[in-house]
Amino acid sequence: MGSRLVRTEKQHDRKKIKVNWKRWGQILFTLLLPMADFYLLEAYTHNPFTTMGWKPQLWNILFFEGFLLFWLFVTTRVWTALTVTTVLSMVVGLGNCYVMRFRENPIVPWDIFSIKTAASVADNYSFVPSARMVWVTIGFLILLILGRAATAHLCLPWKELCKTRASRIGVQAGTIFLAAAILAGFTAWIQPEKNHYRQGLYDKLFTPIAMMEKDGFAVTFLIDLQYLLVEKPAGYSAAEEQAILEAYADTETTQVSDTTASQEYPDIVVIMDEAFSDMGILGELHCNEDYMPYIHSLQQTDAANVVTGYLNVSVLGGNTANTEYEFLTGNSMAFLPAGSVPYQQYMRNALPTLVSHLEKLGYTTTAMHPYYASGWNREKVYGDLMGFDASYFLPDFYNIRYIRKYTSDATCFNKVTDILDDDTQPQFIFNVTMQNHGSYSKDYDNFIPDVTVEGSDSAILSKYLSLVKKTDAAFEQLTQQLQERERPVIVLLFGDHQPNSTVANPVLALSGRRVSVLSEEEENLQYMVPYVMWANFDLDKTAASFASNGAKSEENSGLLTDNDMSVNYLSGKLLQAADVPLSDYQKFLQDVQAQYPVISGWRTYAVPDADATMLESYRKMAYYRLLDAEK
Repeated sequence: MGSRLVRTEKQHDRKKIKVNWKRWGQILFTLLLPMADFYLLEAYTHNPFTTMGWKPQLWNILFFEGFLLFWLFVTTRVWTALTVTTVLSMVVGLGNCYVMRFRENPIVPWDIFSIKTAASVADNYSFVPSARMVWVTIGFLILLILGRAATAHLCLPWKELCKTRASRIGVQAGTIFLAAAILAGFTAWIQPEKNHYRQGLYDKLFTPIAMMEKDGFAVTFLIDLQYLLVEKPAGYSAAEEQAILEAYADTETTQVSDTTASQEYPDIVVIMDEAFSDMGILGELHCNEDYMPYIHSLQQTDAANVVTGYLNVSVLGGNTANTEYEFLTGNSMAFLPAGSVPYQQYMRNALPTLVSHLEKLGYTTTAMHPYYASGWNREKVYGDLMGFDASYFLPDFYNIRYIRKYTSDATCFNKVTDILDDDTQPQFIFNVTMQNHGSYSKDYDNFIPDVTVEGSDSAILSKYLSLVKKTDAAFEQLTQQLQERERPVIVLLFGDHQPNSTVANPVLALSGRRVSVLSEEEENLQYMVPYVMWANFDLDKTAASFASNGAKSEENSGLLTDNDMSVNYLSGKLLQAADVPLSDYQKFLQDVQAQYPVISGWRTYAVPDADATMLESYRKMAYYRLLDAEK
């Protein structure tokens, strides 16, 4: 009797152990699934095992586990929490993959402010998934199926442990708060730059692709969160910055209000042309015809009314508004988080710009963009924050000629001449075009590419160069019209950025190169676009040259010509060439440019023996002008 009782108790214990092993297996599976979510999310764009060290992988896994824990406490059901974690990982990973395809930069926290702008141009891009995207998505779907099979009936035992509904609510609320606190603590721990070396993290914020591939999407995103606000420079004082500007100020030239005096100034037309660039700087192109014959002829002329050069911009393939911001404000993206968009993140109050300076000189100011006002928050920026006298968007254009689905540059330029004819006061017109906007993969009945490249069968490259040719022709027609104008007028044309790698890759392939294996000097070329100043009167060409600022041209190894610069200096050079008084800030920037001819979000180029304190002084001044200075 006693021995039978002992055997029965042992059998009962074995049954209990069997049940416990099953539960432990379910728990192990639950912990492994977020790890799989992490690796699959990364796999959409790269192989994390080859780009990431073990520490960054561990930190990402810990975040995914904490994220699962949070949703487990919110939903109380294991399967539901796993589904939310897996689906969100799949959606974010897929979205990031498309953003990388279109913009060549990963998703960053401040992209939330750009959703409307992205949606407005989304239908011009191809969303056909690659084979890699398909296979990774299938992997996520398999995880969902396995998770359902393994954890469908698992839930937190709050009902068994808590006798009343009130106690269950209290426990659930407490655990949710605990999980949120863990995630917040992890974020606070991962963000400080001083900890990144010990954490094995790559911390070069200005190279977002490399940072994402080395640190993982989740950790990179968490680190970027701290840059939603601009950090105040060390030793910054608004009063000191104001005093510096006052030392540059010249009341006679910055506070002109006399109408007679203002009429001596020329009309100023600035055309920031969408994705306009000369792909020939990336590699020699042999085409059936020149894709920008007029501008190439201007680059080779010694005419007194023309200045040409190359601009170093901060963006590639997208984020047009940042080039716009640098030109109109004189500030540089070098001092702001990589990928950020000041128009949407940091500009909250009216600030001093080229617009406000020209208005003080008696100019009538007009902004033009043949697309939707909501893009990059332009309606508010142009009107409330920069104070243009008038703004024209797509509904304000008439007799539009479309190329593909966008308003042609020729239509924009016709609008420019119409506005110039409406006013006898000197005018400043800022025109941001849309004709050449990506993508270049779709075919349209109203656009037949006519430029081909010897040795390349890329239809995308052919389309892009054919679009550039149309811009070139429209610009030539505009200058011919303005040449006959009695009032003096100066026109500045420049690109906002180069197109993405779908255009660059065929160019590089002609010389056996790829975007992924470029040298630093070759990468710099991807951030250079041409600019042309043309006037119906003689320009001060010496003033428009960087070499005139005290640096020897033979030392400018980081530039293509003596006239090259970054966008932040361009408005000052434009006014100098046209003999229009500079603002106090533009005079300050002259001194900065003499030491640092290029300061962009991509690179900084200094002359030999440059004064490093000048760069820090510029950082403080840019902060002051963006956030503290009154218009």
